[in-house]
Amino acid sequence: MATNRNQFEKRERDRAKKAKALAKREKRVESEKAALEAGNAEAPIDPSVILEQVAVLHEQFDNGELEFDAFEEQKAELMSKLTVE
Repeated sequence: MATNRNQFEKRERDRAKKAKALAKREKRVESEKAALEAGNAEAPIDPSVILEQVAVLHEQFDNGELEFDAFEEQKAELMSKLTVE
């Protein structure tokens, strides 16, 4: 059975993790804002739009409209725009 001390330590570790994650998220948002203001980065694109573009690429490749190399290049470019949160 866990003692109060162990529960307290676990709770403190969880709080520290959450605080660190929040600080990291705030830092990322600030750097994105600074990049947008400086004009160095594009505005974030909705992931569903990117996935729709990938689906269109797949259709074009399946229909023979795109060669494999062009398909892979365009797909890699789109996938690099996806952000994971």
